[in-house]
Amino acid sequence: MASFKIMAFLAMLVVVLLPMTALGFHDNMSPALAPFYEKVCEEVDCGKGKCKVDMKYPFSYICECEANWKRSTDDDVDDDLKFLPCIVPNCKLLLLLIIFQIRPKLDSFKLYGK
Repeated sequence: MASFKIMAFLAMLVVVLLPMTALGFHDNMSPALAPFYEKVCEEVDCGKGKCKVDMKYPFSYICECEANWKRSTDDDVDDDLKFLPCIVPNCKLLLLLIIFQIRPKLDSFKLYGK
């Protein structure tokens, strides 16, 4: 009977504490592991962004993009994939300039037989 109570108590601890540790309900990271987490940003290239250690995200870091830079061309995806580097300029004017530079060349192109 005593072993049943001990097993029930241990099972209760696992059921309660395991999700808490998996989700990271502690605000600060463990002081013993802090030097290892800080070295993550030394190995990560965020492009035109700054690496920030954050244990709430899957890879333990996020890239904070500089102004006018983003992670992907799809604005809806940017919020979910914060570990990606900031490599896409957030500029529509550049695309228009490229189109207008190419267009005169296309207009002057003549097809054979016409």
